[in-house]
Amino acid sequence: MEKVDLQRSTHEDLFIPKRHQLEGCTNPIHQAHGIPNEYYTRSECFEMEGEHLFNKGWFAVGFVKDLPQPPVLPKIFLITLFLVVKRKKDEKKI
Repeated sequence: MEKVDLQRSTHEDLFIPKRHQLEGCTNPIHQAHGIPNEYYTRSECFEMEGEHLFNKGWFAVGFVKDLPQPPVLPKIFLITLFLVVKRKKDEKKI
């Protein structure tokens, strides 16, 4: 399997060669099939998802009610990112 240069590749570069395998995912339920196994096991796909889904802007990582009281800082690992989430002392919404 060839190594993909993620710095110069795009979402399309990774999936065009296998597009025919993905077309069945959108068929009616009685004809549909899942994503091929390699999309769950290839490190290139994992890295691409992290880059294209999570590194483009803001996203929710939890709810204020689930955060511990200060000064505890929960650490969250998401794909290739380490996040630190902090609750404000005054309990006001951010």
